[in-house]
Amino acid sequence: MAPVHAGFHVLGAGSVGLLFAHHLRQATHPVTLLFRDMRAVERLRSCGGTVTLERSFRGKREVLATDAAAEPVHAAPGTEPQGEIGALVVATKSADVVRAVRGVAHRLTPASHLVLLQNGVLAVYQELWREVLAPLVPSGRAPRVIIGSNTHGAYLAAHPPFTVVHAGEGACTFAEVDASLPCLTDPGHARMWQQEPSPVLRALLALSELHATAAPSHELLTRQLHTKLAVNCAINPLTALLGCLNGNLIAHSHTRDIMRSVCAELFALYGPQLSQSTDELYDTVFKVAQATAQNKSSMFQDIRNARITEVEYLSGYVCSQARSMQVAVPVNETLYNAIKAKERMAADSAHATRS
Repeated sequence: MAPVHAGFHVLGAGSVGLLFAHHLRQATHPVTLLFRDMRAVERLRSCGGTVTLERSFRGKREVLATDAAAEPVHAAPGTEPQGEIGALVVATKSADVVRAVRGVAHRLTPASHLVLLQNGVLAVYQELWREVLAPLVPSGRAPRVIIGSNTHGAYLAAHPPFTVVHAGEGACTFAEVDASLPCLTDPGHARMWQQEPSPVLRALLALSELHATAAPSHELLTRQLHTKLAVNCAINPLTALLGCLNGNLIAHSHTRDIMRSVCAELFALYGPQLSQSTDELYDTVFKVAQATAQNKSSMFQDIRNARITEVEYLSGYVCSQARSMQVAVPVNETLYNAIKAKERMAADSAHATRS
């Protein structure tokens, strides 16, 4: 089947979605943001289709603007059928991935590429494979899948609309995996490194301002994903519970001790996959918190806005894996339970306010 890639569609107009939409558009790729309803589409169109990026690191502030098209996920009755999607950047929250991809599944072909950028992508991929990809694999109708690991810090600005603040400089790693396999740690994915990169993967690797690179091997990809899982488990729940920026965590011995304990538990669980000691893992977490010191983590923003967090795909995934492997992870369990309680309290408060 001939490739259908002719630009990128982006699902999820949050901070990560807008960050990638901006840089893809700067690289001259056609970019279309997908929204749940026409009201959001019209909102972007009323802004002239402008996606604004504010950089607030390297000791200076820059404001850059690019344009993007917009479409509803579902076409309105009586309108022209929506065309095939060649490259779909899935930048939704982890819990929304399956529903979001199902919403555009009719526009995907075996030549289409899904680009997954979630923090908890190890758990997200398993769920997506079980719920969406598995039924398509036997007939060869499953789309291709690219895994992205992103460490840039970004958050949405209050004003103007569709403005993302790039608050911490990081890097991105990309790799295409075998969509016929149900788990990202399966060694069978290694065969994908013997193939030439697709045009979609090459376009992502060309995003030099996001410091994009290819994962050198499947082994190094899984190591990186487990390291990122540790970083997210150590930083995100604490910032959400304490209502603080990433950098605040490394300024106090109490929070540093908690982060170190999280790292020790992750090492006990994933030692071979991490290929580094507890101290080395903690050093990685510390450096990420330092590099993204002014960033508001996604979990912090979700709790503040009474939204469901990604904790099920981070600390929750770790706790589930630990139970199956009979490894004790009491600090991760405590953080998981505290976030779930915080979610419930925030939802109850929002409901009481509306009532």
